[in-house]
Amino acid sequence: MVKQTGRALFRSSPLDTGSSLASHRFPVLDGLRGVAALIVVLLHTFDNSIIPNGQLAVDLFFILSGFVIAHSYGDRILLPKGRRQFLISRFIRLYPMLLVGAVGGVGLALLHNSINAADPYDLKVVAITAALSFIVLPYLGADAVNVFSFSLNPPMWSLFFEIFANVLYLAVAKFLTVRTLCILTFVGIIGVVFMGPLGGGLRTNFLAGFPRVVAGFFAGVLLRELWKVGRLPKFQANIFVLSASLLALAMIPFEIGGWLYVPILGVLLLIVIGGINCRPANYHKWFAFLGLVSYPVYLIHWFTIYAMQFIAKQSEFLRHHYSEPALLHLIAIVFIGYAIGAYYETPVMDALKRLSRRRRHHAH
Repeated sequence: MVKQTGRALFRSSPLDTGSSLASHRFPVLDGLRGVAALIVVLLHTFDNSIIPNGQLAVDLFFILSGFVIAHSYGDRILLPKGRRQFLISRFIRLYPMLLVGAVGGVGLALLHNSINAADPYDLKVVAITAALSFIVLPYLGADAVNVFSFSLNPPMWSLFFEIFANVLYLAVAKFLTVRTLCILTFVGIIGVVFMGPLGGGLRTNFLAGFPRVVAGFFAGVLLRELWKVGRLPKFQANIFVLSASLLALAMIPFEIGGWLYVPILGVLLLIVIGGINCRPANYHKWFAFLGLVSYPVYLIHWFTIYAMQFIAKQSEFLRHHYSEPALLHLIAIVFIGYAIGAYYETPVMDALKRLSRRRRHHAH
């Protein structure tokens, strides 16, 4: 039974967010999602010193999400009961790991209080923040645990905006044409330019996340519509070139924001287009695997980094050789993500899907 669970995880794709596999697979997009998740891990491991613009990986997530959701649901979201099924499917896809992220955040806060008894977090604030985290809402109070909008597990901020984009997509789905998608993307871009530095993750720049996700998500939906009608540019690129291009963007040494977002978004779209057009290769299954673990890795890396840094601080040698445990952590978190996906996320999702099917059957 355990082996079947593992194989099922390897066969499925995090980019296939619908109830059944899409007819056309995009293994390179899976790989890009995994590379982006590891870039975020590096960003938080080294406190912006190596890849100061690693947050651009989140903008890639938004584009990929728009493309894949439109690919998985776009042709059936307006069918009878299609909207309800869309919401159920998105809940099944997102919430099991979001629950882990919320529970882990509470555990980390309590662990912090036990280790740092002289400077503990306010338990009342922790309780309020935790309650909001379980329903994927930020706590923006001035007395928050730290500067992040999701202070117990900061990476959750992008999932809030992912859910917002999903709901907005559902609301406007029947009006979406290439023209309206261009307008929505343009409005999002103007909002990002007006807001200045890229934001959404901090309490002070939380509102900046709304135009940012609108621009990225609906640009992704637009790419799917252009691909569907054969109007997407035909160039393709090797997965390694695409990954290196994404890493190069993340390593830009000055802050991205304002008008600079416009060419950066253009490059991210070119990276995704290259991945969409990339022909299958034998090694793509390994990049698909990397994509499979990307969601668990993204939502647990705040905890594993905390553990790694705590261990490093206890060792005189590791304090002066931080790169070694950081590298080991980068490798280990891939396997930790796989274990969580194989033995928790996939079984829970499968159980929720069976429950949903039974309820639909009884309703008929």
